[in-house]
Amino acid sequence: MRRNTLRCLVSVSAVATCLLATGCGASTAANPSSQEGPRIAVFLPALANSYTAGEISGMEKAFGEAGAEVDFMGADYDGARQLAQIQDAVTSGRYSGFIVQPSDSVAVVPGVRQAAAADIPVVAAYLPVGSDLTTGDPQVDGVISTVWYPTPEVGPALAEMTKAACERDHSDSAPCQVILLTGGNTVTLEQIRIRDFEASIADSDIEVVAIGEGMFDSAVSRDVATDLILANPNVDVIVSGSDAMTAGAEQALDAAGVDGVSLIGGGASLEGVEAVDDGRWFGTVLEAPFDAGQIYARTILDIVAGKHVDKVIGVREHLGLPIAHTADSEMFRPQWSAVGAVIDYAGN
Repeated sequence: MRRNTLRCLVSVSAVATCLLATGCGASTAANPSSQEGPRIAVFLPALANSYTAGEISGMEKAFGEAGAEVDFMGADYDGARQLAQIQDAVTSGRYSGFIVQPSDSVAVVPGVRQAAAADIPVVAAYLPVGSDLTTGDPQVDGVISTVWYPTPEVGPALAEMTKAACERDHSDSAPCQVILLTGGNTVTLEQIRIRDFEASIADSDIEVVAIGEGMFDSAVSRDVATDLILANPNVDVIVSGSDAMTAGAEQALDAAGVDGVSLIGGGASLEGVEAVDDGRWFGTVLEAPFDAGQIYARTILDIVAGKHVDKVIGVREHLGLPIAHTADSEMFRPQWSAVGAVIDYAGN
C-alpha cells in the first residue's frame, strides 16, 4: 500500500536503522539515476525487528550489486494486511518479481496466485507458502523457489542438544526435567517444533514439565519463565527456538538466584553465540539472516533473468553451516541481535 511506504535512498546500514526506528516501508535503489534494473517487491511479516534488519541488509547488498530497485513492505504480523499488500503490488504492474516471507503461509496464497496470473515470479523466503510448513517444495502456482531453514530440522536439533545437555550436566536427574518456551502454542510453526521435539526425546529419560508462551520476546519470556521456574524448582533445561526467549529465561533464572540450569536457544544471535562461547548456554540453532537475505535476492534476480534455480534451497546447506552452534563448534560471526543491538554487516 503506497501510503504506508517511505521512500529512502540510503545506505545498507541506514536502511536497517530506519526500519528498526520507525517500522517504515523502504524503497532503495543501487543507482537512482538508472532504471534499467528490475524492480522487486519484498513482503515481510514486520520491519521493526532486529532479525529482519539482518535479512534486509543482505538483500540490499545483493540488489545493490545487481543494480536492482527494491521496495520493502511490512505487515505488522497481519496476514490479511500482507495479502492486501501483495494484491496491491500485482495491480500496480510495477514489479518484475516478489519475495514473500509469509506472516501467515495460508493467508497469502490468493495473492501469490494473482501474481502467477500476472506472470510475476515469487520466491518464498524463510517459510513455505501454503498449508504444509514441513516441505519446501512449491505448493502454489507462482512460487518458483523456497529459500528456507527446513522446518523439520529445528525440533530434532533442539531435542539433540537437550539430550546432550541432560547427559553432560544432569546425569543424576531421572528424569531430566525440561521447560519449553514457544512463540505461541497456536502458531503452526511452533506446534510443529513442539511435536518434533517431543517425538525426538520419546526414547529418552527426559520429561517436558511445562510449556510456556514466550511469544518470541525476551521480556514476555522472562515473566513466563519466572512463574514456570517457581512451579518447577527442579528444572534442568530450558529450551526455546528463539534466542530472545532464552535470554528472557536467563534473566528469570538470574533474578531468582537459580543456577545449574542448561539453556538452549535458536537463531545464533549475537547474545546467544556469546552465551554459548562463554559457557552460559549449551547451544543455539544456527541461522544467518544477512547471508539468507542475499540468497533470497539472488534467487529472485536469477529467476527474473531467466536462469534456472533450485525449487528448494536450504540456507544452512547452501552456506555449508551446521545445524547448531555449541561449545565445540567453529567460530561463527552472528548476523543479528536478540535485543536489538547494532550489528556491523560489513564483514559478512
